[in-house]
Amino acid sequence: MFNKKGMQRKIFSFKPKVDNGRKNPRMALIVIASIIIILLAVGIGIIVSHPASKPLPQITSRYTMNLTKSPFLFELNNTEYAIYLHSASSSSADIYVQKLPNFINNVLSVEVYENNSTKINLGSVYADIEIKLNAVSKNFNSINISMYPLQQYLLLKPDSASISQVTSYSQLSSQPLQGQNSTAAKTQATKNTTTTTTTASTSPSTTTTASSSSSSVNESIALNLIKTNSYYALMQNYSSLYANAENNCTSSLYNSSYLAKYGSSPPAGSYQNAKSNSPSGISMSKSVKGTVVSFTYKSVSSAPSLAGTVLVLNVDESSSTISNSTFSGIFAGSTYQTMLSNYQTITSIGNACGIYVV
Repeated sequence: MFNKKGMQRKIFSFKPKVDNGRKNPRMALIVIASIIIILLAVGIGIIVSHPASKPLPQITSRYTMNLTKSPFLFELNNTEYAIYLHSASSSSADIYVQKLPNFINNVLSVEVYENNSTKINLGSVYADIEIKLNAVSKNFNSINISMYPLQQYLLLKPDSASISQVTSYSQLSSQPLQGQNSTAAKTQATKNTTTTTTTASTSPSTTTTASSSSSSVNESIALNLIKTNSYYALMQNYSSLYANAENNCTSSLYNSSYLAKYGSSPPAGSYQNAKSNSPSGISMSKSVKGTVVSFTYKSVSSAPSLAGTVLVLNVDESSSTISNSTFSGIFAGSTYQTMLSNYQTITSIGNACGIYVV
């Protein structure tokens, strides 16, 4: 078609699209919706294929379980550990315990004996958990144990003779691993009849000892039983306090500690008066009558009024019971709770003079 001037008439016109940087809003919404759908699908798939795991059991009180060669995970003092059976016999077992993650932490080999407990230090210098072997299966592929958390303020020593470190491993598994000196440790723990106990003290020496004219399997079992008793731990700690004060508390330290606690200087002669009216330690001796082993605790002092029996614990090995937890002598009238509360107050002083200041 042409116009009057002979020029071609435009039936339609075409204008090239100019990209001004703006996107189609509709297309953007479609893209966003597609991404959301994909993410939801992926999320649902993850949830279905990986269900939420159960929280680990927290050992805050007695925990009894059957242990096999498959690792069992638990939590103690906000730290995760794994425990599993390595080997077992008719009356004992070797278990492995490891802090997680397993590829950077050592494996501990722990010997436990039927109807006896072994104290272990997993996250501290002092024992923080105790494991008791209750029973062993007939085919020795599982055991029943009870785990008890231990309070750090008790300052309990671990049973080092029953604990060794696995020398080499690649990962935590149920495969046999060789423990360092595990045979020697087991023999020592089985035949251990020594009657000397150890206290946790900053003092270079201790006054807590046990004496006996003879040793026997029953006495060894009784000693292991008494070590699980709270009164035993309390007496160990009091012995440490007295021995530490006797050897390390000075007049100047006493005066500064007294001032810090009470806000005033002590009266003249207070340090010497406190020292002369306190024993230098607590001793422990034992005697045997039938199946009963008596552990007698005595305050040690050159002053007759301060020396003497403060506690007797009778252990009946045949029934695994402990009785007669009654204080006497310088502790007469006290109870376990009052003694424990007093111990906590003493240790809050933070030095060797605590038992003289309180």
